[in-house]
Amino acid sequence: MDDERFIHGANLGAPNFITELEAQSLWPHAADKVAVRNLSLVANAGFDIWGRKKEQPLQISVTLAIRAPFKTAASSDKVDSSTVHYGTLSKNVLRAVSTASSKNWLDEWTLGSVISAAILETAPKKNEALEASAIDVHFPKGSTLGAGAGVSWKIFYRSPEQVDDRRTIVKLAPCLYLRDVRVPTLIGVNSNEREKKQVVVLNVWVDNFAIDLLDEYYDMESWLVELMEKSSFETLEALAEQLALKCLSGFDAPLPNPQAGYPSVRIRLEKPSAVPLADAPMIEISRTWGYWATAESQ
Repeated sequence: MDDERFIHGANLGAPNFITELEAQSLWPHAADKVAVRNLSLVANAGFDIWGRKKEQPLQISVTLAIRAPFKTAASSDKVDSSTVHYGTLSKNVLRAVSTASSKNWLDEWTLGSVISAAILETAPKKNEALEASAIDVHFPKGSTLGAGAGVSWKIFYRSPEQVDDRRTIVKLAPCLYLRDVRVPTLIGVNSNEREKKQVVVLNVWVDNFAIDLLDEYYDMESWLVELMEKSSFETLEALAEQLALKCLSGFDAPLPNPQAGYPSVRIRLEKPSAVPLADAPMIEISRTWGYWATAESQ
């Protein structure tokens, strides 16, 4: 996989891959931001639920964290270079994806690169005005039993003080996800729960895995749904750990960031029918291969 595509062909060096956890700690939470949520189009991108390269609906969300406050835009009450025009941002992202997908089918890596380039095209002074950006590429029809699948990206740009670093993008964190997959599952400790399956809602996030596996959301859903349908655990905790192990087995390949150790998976499970006066009880776990290696050594 050509890492240079995420810096748009410039021969300046590839960004450093970081984990989602590291990206969350680096994300500029207090920065002024401009965002557009769920830009919708049909594009020749991603895989459908049968693993085919097909045109399908696509939703794109972008967030731009601006390095300096919206000071002059706020004081003048005008859209100026201290902010980003969200109408122009929307048009540039939609045009870039439509143009690219009209020529070739786009995998997730290329799709993220195209959107990243559109962000830089829109931002004042290119990356100098941006501290970070977030991209979410969501396929609402990319899941057989869920609300969709996709990849999110957190992108960090070179600061003006980094004069010796010629890269535009210095750090990059991709995260593959499945959203709200509803699977009838035999689960529970009560006698009535052993008699009939109930819906369990699964959400999954995977990061620090081989970039060539970015489009594996359709296979990942098949692995996990099959395990849930055949399982008969009493607790969500036991089921979640087996799902994490299954998921990590499928992503056992060379890593973009070997220094981070292992691929990482976060599993969230909900039982909507279990507590009558609540939407659902929920458990969530995060695991890496290191978790089991540590457990075996103790």
